[in-house]
Amino acid sequence: MLAELRKLEPTAKLTFDGAAFAFDFETANEKGHIFLRNDCDEATVSHASAAEVAVRMARIHLRGEIAPVLRLLPGLRERSVVEVGANLGTRLDPKLRGDAGTIVDDPVQYRPVGESLALILCEDERESMRWLTRKGLEQKRKSFDVLLTEATQALLARPPPRMQVSRPGVYRFDGDEYGTAHFVLGDLARHQPVKGDPVAVFTSRETVFLTGSEDVDGVNAVFAEAGKEAGKPRAWTPRLLRLGNRGWVPFRVTRPMPLSSLVEAAAFQELQADYDRQTDVLRAWSSSLPNGKYSHDEDVFAAKLMGVQKAKHARPIRLAVLTEGEDTTLPEVELVDLARWVDGQPKHVGVVSFAALQSVLGTRMTKTSLWPPRWRVKAFPAAGELKKLNPSQQLPD
Repeated sequence: MLAELRKLEPTAKLTFDGAAFAFDFETANEKGHIFLRNDCDEATVSHASAAEVAVRMARIHLRGEIAPVLRLLPGLRERSVVEVGANLGTRLDPKLRGDAGTIVDDPVQYRPVGESLALILCEDERESMRWLTRKGLEQKRKSFDVLLTEATQALLARPPPRMQVSRPGVYRFDGDEYGTAHFVLGDLARHQPVKGDPVAVFTSRETVFLTGSEDVDGVNAVFAEAGKEAGKPRAWTPRLLRLGNRGWVPFRVTRPMPLSSLVEAAAFQELQADYDRQTDVLRAWSSSLPNGKYSHDEDVFAAKLMGVQKAKHARPIRLAVLTEGEDTTLPEVELVDLARWVDGQPKHVGVVSFAALQSVLGTRMTKTSLWPPRWRVKAFPAAGELKKLNPSQQLPD
């Protein structure tokens, strides 16, 4: 920002635009904007530089009243992070009480992006940020879509994420905490030449990699680069999305190709990370309530998602355990491992398909409103139903 201020002639008119968080400037020859940033580390700014900025900014004419700057900007987050807050609690039991007291029925408002990501609206001040909730939305007296449109316009007026070309057909975008939202809402993926549909790997709210669905070397390169991001602050489990005619969708391999096992393994890691986060919160709430219940009148166990591979490069099979005598929420899996308690120890009964279990249990197995998807199982199959299910003692091929 200092370098941009230095370029202006002394007679330039500067006007602060709070909505855009920028300075509008006007000289004899041009007009433009200088965008402010709130993510710099003050410790890295010298006193001399700070003083010079202050002197140059003294010529600024404020537009409107002098007041704290409040910007409404769209942000991109992992959907499971948004869901495990007040959203998850109120969907289980609006009266839920834990160590922190009553959970308020005021869920964060969002729009899914490719299933595993979520667009939220951030009320951004210099010292704090709040995610827009249902009550906040009601106070603004506008719909989420209208506010998202307005916030998107403000976001796209800011500088876009910085792009680097790693190799032909492979790109890296780095921005501030709104960088990946800018990438999605600014449709930046369509502006770069790639082989096939654009495929993006989101590794944080700041960074995203881009290549093409038909570029095997490009996908391999992107996975290698994304793997290096894991140890960085606020890193995500890599999120794989493909941009098609209907917008962003999960990237899945629909035909055999050299990168099939790589993509399938990464897709399972995404799902497992989301279920692990959800399971941890459900179990924590359960342990914080009387008698180990997560609601006032029910004792429900949150089953964990597991992955089983029959061969080294085979696709992970999604599996969860259902134990007799436990009211359970099951992840949406392919196989269910049935067990019953014998002398205080779980005894393996056999493995059945999720679909077969659902068919036998009927209304005793219902889908909840949770995300990632969970099914409430209120009964263990009776003897006759077990006979019909004919549980296998080993995983199917």
